[in-house]
Amino acid sequence: LACLLLAEIVRLRRQREASRRQERVLTHLALSDSLTGLPNRRAWEQQLAERLADGNAGKDLCVVLLDIDHFHEINDRIGHLEGDAALRRVADRLSNTLRRAGFVARLGGEEFAVLLEGVNEAKAAAVVDLIRIQTAEDGDEQTGRIPLKLSAGWAKVAEPVTKSAVNEALRQADEALRQAKRDGRNRTRPQAN
Repeated sequence: LACLLLAEIVRLRRQREASRRQERVLTHLALSDSLTGLPNRRAWEQQLAERLADGNAGKDLCVVLLDIDHFHEINDRIGHLEGDAALRRVADRLSNTLRRAGFVARLGGEEFAVLLEGVNEAKAAAVVDLIRIQTAEDGDEQTGRIPLKLSAGWAKVAEPVTKSAVNEALRQADEALRQAKRDGRNRTRPQAN
């Protein structure tokens, strides 16, 4: 009887561990962009919600929106496979540039978002522009690779950090991104003052 009980305990523990592994895999799939491997929009929204709920949103929180300039030309001129490859390269470069300094996600299409902590307004413009420049990629005539340039808009989240303050910062970052596009692309714009 003791051996049967021990065998049942072992079986239940293995089953529980298998369930935990499966849950981790499913969570990863639900929160990851399948093309780039970056966190997706759902993960971005969850990250913002967690920071607000836990009170972890520190001072000097900035939201950044980046968009690949003229992305449709890549798809139109050399195909969607190269467009997918370009998205993966931008995602890799963003991840490598930020490492652990910020949270980066692919929101959809050719748009990416970054959440930066500890970057005050005076330094934010330079930091965001550096991220944008280091993520960009020169073209290569020999391989036919089209240059990848990005436009960026950013906004500081007003304090106290609340859901409405984050939403307003996202709105301002989006407007700044659109202004960067209107100003000729391949540039960074701050929130309007």
